[in-house]
Amino acid sequence: LNDMISRHISPDRVTFTMLINCCVKDGRVGDATRCLRAMETQGLKLDPRPYVALMNVCARAEHIQAVDNALETACSLLDEMETKGLIDDDMQGDTGGYFAYNSVISVCTHCPAERALEKDIKEKALSCLHRMKVRGIQPNSYTFCPLIKVMGMAGDVQTAVALYESIPYRPDEWVLLALVDVCCKWNLSHLADPYVRQQGYTWETLPQLRDKCSKDPSWKRAQYMNPSRFQSSGSSGRQIGRGGHSADGSACNSPVNFAGSCGRQSRST
Repeated sequence: LNDMISRHISPDRVTFTMLINCCVKDGRVGDATRCLRAMETQGLKLDPRPYVALMNVCARAEHIQAVDNALETACSLLDEMETKGLIDDDMQGDTGGYFAYNSVISVCTHCPAERALEKDIKEKALSCLHRMKVRGIQPNSYTFCPLIKVMGMAGDVQTAVALYESIPYRPDEWVLLALVDVCCKWNLSHLADPYVRQQGYTWETLPQLRDKCSKDPSWKRAQYMNPSRFQSSGSSGRQIGRGGHSADGSACNSPVNFAGSCGRQSRST
């Protein structure tokens, strides 16, 4: 970029979008955000692509000290995209409008354990599901897997089960495995048992299922697809955890309120 400027070559949208993509590997949210704002400063017309690229950077922020900044940035970007009508534009593109919402949920899964127990993390994730539905965007398996994981991190097994039951298509194997992980973590494996058997598996065959799903490359493409096109996708390959604290798993069929706010201005306390 500096070489281009020194040669009096003006960077365009493609240049800045590529620079943002270069920040993905290290989760450099600050550098990627500065690139997006530089586009605005230079008067370049923004489309969904640089936003989606920056969302991807936020979703890859894995260092604990960077997660909070990444989550706030992702939420602000989502609000900005909705305000500017870029989500509607993105619904016509390759990502079908899923990516921005799924990325915010994905960032939530990176929060450290003590942070995940705070109510606002769970509400931010559920808010994304609500906002997708309001815009007529059908959530996919890449939405439900991290959502269920966030509920497990927050110790809310009841909502994790309710989310699984609310899926409007036949849940695929790695959504099932996400629910199994949550239930086992809180010593409530019996809550997942009906869904394991419903899918034709047993607790003895789950390790083989996990191994098969972890080798399925369709998971990497799933976020871009309509759910009906990948109902048999693979798993994220997470290990089934056991132990942890006890939690009340009763009344799992109760309705869940998915409404809420993702933006920092409406953070719950």
